[in-house]
Amino acid sequence: MKYSDKSLVSPPTQPREPRISFSYSQQPCPFLPSQIPTARGFFYFVWQVEYETPIDYLDPGHGSTREGRLWAYRDIATSTCYFDWHAGRGADCLLDFLGYDEATNTIAYTGTIHTDGYGVYDSVAKKHGLRHAGCLAHIRRKYTDLGKAAPEVTVPILLLIQKIYYIEKQIRQSAAPPACRALIRRARIRPIADELHNFILAHRKAHLPAGDIGQAITYTLNQWPKFLVCLEGGSLELDTNLVENMIRPTKLGMKNWMFFGSLEAGENNALIYTLLANCRAEGLDPEDYLSEILKRLPHDPTLDQAAALTPARIAAERHARNEESELQVA
Repeated sequence: MKYSDKSLVSPPTQPREPRISFSYSQQPCPFLPSQIPTARGFFYFVWQVEYETPIDYLDPGHGSTREGRLWAYRDIATSTCYFDWHAGRGADCLLDFLGYDEATNTIAYTGTIHTDGYGVYDSVAKKHGLRHAGCLAHIRRKYTDLGKAAPEVTVPILLLIQKIYYIEKQIRQSAAPPACRALIRRARIRPIADELHNFILAHRKAHLPAGDIGQAITYTLNQWPKFLVCLEGGSLELDTNLVENMIRPTKLGMKNWMFFGSLEAGENNALIYTLLANCRAEGLDPEDYLSEILKRLPHDPTLDQAAALTPARIAAERHARNEESELQVA
């Protein structure tokens, strides 16, 4: 497989296609370009998004490295992961993934995005009518980053958030289905959330908006409607920690290799990171997976042949073999 070929990681310029399926039903990904066989599979209606992964890349003749961004996406239903590489962090990067059509100024995606408070997400969601969920962990971080400043404000806020997470942990450990999860959240978490919101409102006027506490309060109030989206049902997590965990290997790796060799190399690395992240999501050992597919891939594979060896397909094969072995033993 020619990993230097940009067609493996970038959609064709004409026509421009969305990179994911936008159907709530469990149908094969009809809109996903075959150039990205790694991510082919079953997709649902919520994507968690994380853009904040700056990585330097070499740009000969520029005199120094430039900074690009790995955008990370995670499907909450299947845990399917996808990394996308861009030289910037603007709205066009997200729109490219969501299937923006320049002719009609619309996007193909009509579901939910679950993000932090980066302004690009909000502007895209409002302009294109997307349901937008927020992140409680980023709200909490605004107050933990304050350290010992204004404990009369930060401590009660952090204790209330801690109560919310404690109940959420109990729900997760009980393996409650989404419908039950929604009922528990409505009965137990929503009252605490309302108490937290009222406490923040009561202290807003006592702190200048430009101050550290004022900025944390402003961020919280701006994100509050989006956080409440998480409590409306039982399918969403309360934060985007799972997608943030997904990008940690890239940050650790960057300490070793320091930068990508070129702007194009970023696209190739995004594809490799997508493969490895989906190995972990499917419970596969990445080294074992790569060893197997390199032996099975023909010299010049077609896209269909490559798509047959995605982590999801390999995991399904192994699961089927294990079931068959168990039946034979029985």
